[in-house]
Amino acid sequence: MIPVVFWKLFERPDSELETTINEARHIPLMRYYNVFNEMDTTIKPLETVRADKIKECENIVADYSGRPVIQYGIPSYNIRDDIIYHPNICNFETEQAYYATLFHELSHSTGHEKRLNRIMKVDKQTEAYAEEELIAEISACFLCAKAGIENKTFENSTAYIQSWVSIFKEKKHLLISLASKAQKSFEYIGKEKNG
Repeated sequence: MIPVVFWKLFERPDSELETTINEARHIPLMRYYNVFNEMDTTIKPLETVRADKIKECENIVADYSGRPVIQYGIPSYNIRDDIIYHPNICNFETEQAYYATLFHELSHSTGHEKRLNRIMKVDKQTEAYAEEELIAEISACFLCAKAGIENKTFENSTAYIQSWVSIFKEKKHLLISLASKAQKSFEYIGKEKNG
């Protein structure tokens, strides 16, 4: 960005000047702006930007080597059958919400014994279940950032993470371990097909 200064002298009309006081006939006006140099900008049409981000999301899913089958259903991961259930994109408010949810379920699938082999409990009342939810959501946030859709999904992810973090108020050290597992999940999904 570069600073630009605009200035101009305005002449006051005679009707505004008092005859008894020697007032200035000209009034200076100055404005200061920060602007981009046109040579420093590249502007893509919004539709192209949107298509690029969706393509990146699709690439992340496609590049997840050995991923489970994805079938239509309520968003969930079935560890026993190694299947991800996920609704059609038309069931979501935005494409970004669709992919953020899919990334969450893909992240759960990295916990399967043939992948990263995390302990995954189905009982929602356990601390282990809360740990897995945090791992999956943090990993999904990393995937959203990689795809360039993190700004659109950040508020939902933050609220979801905060709901689970409250369980660990007395065990804050555990959050570091969970974040590390989320990083491994993200890296597992994002690794190259030949990697």
